[in-house]
Amino acid sequence: MEVLVVGGVASSPVLRSKFEVMSRLRRVELGIVPPQYAVDNGVMIAWTGLLLLKHGVHVRPEEAYVRQRWKLDQVDVPWLARTNSSGG
Repeated sequence: MEVLVVGGVASSPVLRSKFEVMSRLRRVELGIVPPQYAVDNGVMIAWTGLLLLKHGVHVRPEEAYVRQRWKLDQVDVPWLARTNSSGG
C-alpha cells in the first residue's frame, strides 16, 4: 500500500511527522511532496470532482456545503471501493 501526502496537509511539519510515524508502523510506503509544492490547489479539488462525477456522485450546487476538518474515514471514496471489490 502507498500513501501520497499533498496539498496544505503536506506543508505542516506536525502532520508530515505523524504520517511518517504511521507509515512506518503500518509498513506503508509514504511519499510527501516537497514543501515548495505543498499548497492547497484547485487542480486537486477539480480532479476529485471529476472522479466523483465519473463514479456517479452528483451534488446539486444548492445542496453542496463546505465541511472543514472532515476526517478521511468519514468520506466515501467510490473509486477505491470499486477497485478493491474487483481485485485490482
